[in-house]
Amino acid sequence: MTVAAKNGIARFTDLRLSGSYGPKTLTFTAPGLTDVTATTVGLRPPIRSAEDRVDDFTGPQVHVIYVVPLGASDRKLDTELDIANSVDVFQTWLSRASGLQIRFDRYEGVVDVSFFALTQSDSQMRSLGPYIVSEINSELTAAGVIRPDKRYLVYYDGGSASVCGGAAWPPTVGGQTAAVYLRACGGLSLAQQPDDPPGYWEFAALHDLIHTLGVVSLEAPHYTSDNPAHVPEPNDLMYGGGSGPWEPTTVDVNNDDYFAPNLANGLANLAVNPFVERVAAPPAVAARTSPAGRPRFSTTLPPHQSLVQRRRWH
Repeated sequence: MTVAAKNGIARFTDLRLSGSYGPKTLTFTAPGLTDVTATTVGLRPPIRSAEDRVDDFTGPQVHVIYVVPLGASDRKLDTELDIANSVDVFQTWLSRASGLQIRFDRYEGVVDVSFFALTQSDSQMRSLGPYIVSEINSELTAAGVIRPDKRYLVYYDGGSASVCGGAAWPPTVGGQTAAVYLRACGGLSLAQQPDDPPGYWEFAALHDLIHTLGVVSLEAPHYTSDNPAHVPEPNDLMYGGGSGPWEPTTVDVNNDDYFAPNLANGLANLAVNPFVERVAAPPAVAARTSPAGRPRFSTTLPPHQSLVQRRRWH
């Protein structure tokens, strides 16, 4: 962009920067003068919004929300880079593993993350046990946030005594929301940079979000009846937990349960779901898991809500 100088001084009030978040290098030039480079500029999300901003495109899409319980510390994960980085990290992993990406709601080119404050405290929410995600969905609905053409991924800055997250699982379990409980499960941290390998919260967020798309169907060949909506392979994204560590490397081992060009009639198929889309050119580098110096995602997959626990939505 070009800015006219007045009395030898050029003032920049809006650089109109766009693109991915993070550090940027800016170079300022002027005829007859030496170029000046600024290397400490950081592109951050827009100011906080309690509303879903105007969408960049129409059709099915996933909106991300940072939710804080009443009276809790607000870590501003929506206006810093924490949630944006986390979403970028698991989106990259998914594109490498499957050639797909989630159709995230975007505002001016970047993932739109809004803010919502609950009417209940963290202790009140914890008392709900396995129904935390259903209460979040209920409050979002009552506030007019939920739209029928969207799914919702919630980064909930509260805890739980028994699970690390939860999700709708249509048609068996109603609702449109998946949530990870950031103050549960040992205080694990989100990815710090957009090119980090995914950690537990990134895989958990993607895993629970995919549940809201109906995956894994009751009729899937390797559906685990003792842990509904999951498959038994520890290296599968939709693994349901057990004695082995959860080390996701694959989207649908053997491509016969929930991701394939063709599946048996009636099975929820991620490959043709309207909330995902093909990536024109997936990143060539293989997805990394558990690099040296980084802990495993979890020694065992923290428990998810069982079908009986998840059936009721307020």
